[in-house]
Amino acid sequence: MIVSYHPCFTGDRNRLCAGRKPDESDLELIRAADAVILPQGCYESLFKLAQAHCARIFPNYTARFSYPGKTGQIRLFARTRMPHPESLCFQTMADFRAAGHSNIDYP
Repeated sequence: MIVSYHPCFTGDRNRLCAGRKPDESDLELIRAADAVILPQGCYESLFKLAQAHCARIFPNYTARFSYPGKTGQIRLFARTRMPHPESLCFQTMADFRAAGHSNIDYP
């Protein structure tokens, strides 16, 4: 059985998680599924639930949730040696200033 959480892709069972977190009924469906199709706006909790209880999930959002946000993308690109604009990441403005920077020049 294929469970689809994506509004544009039909499965044997179709469910939406828009505006809600996954619950026990989602867990039961995912455990019984041969495959799960996730939505674009997938909650991390739904992805983790599907990942833990079904061998086939699409798409695989591991990188999305392991490397969140712009700084996460920069770390992912650097780690995989993908071309990307030169970037410096700082946790705080204090760290930025401690590194000898006083202003930000945008491209």
